[in-house]
Amino acid sequence: MRWHPTERFDLDHLAHCVGELPATARVKGVFHTADGWKRFNRADGALSVVSSAWRQDSRLEVITPESFEHAALIAALLIKLHASRVGLS
Repeated sequence: MRWHPTERFDLDHLAHCVGELPATARVKGVFHTADGWKRFNRADGALSVVSSAWRQDSRLEVITPESFEHAALIAALLIKLHASRVGLS
């Protein structure tokens, strides 16, 4: 999933959305937030958020075990992420 670099997201809401994903989901992403550009990485249920030099776009990758209904999970996540947007810079 990708978003235009001018779209900004609320960092706390993003972390909450990622935290609601199943613990077995692997998450990698970069987001333009109200607090600057941040890289998200979650593995084994632990989330790390650090500053990022990436500036081309916001992007997210979610990797789930085969037993998950990936499409439904992503659709629900996209709705939540839309609510995380804080406006255009």
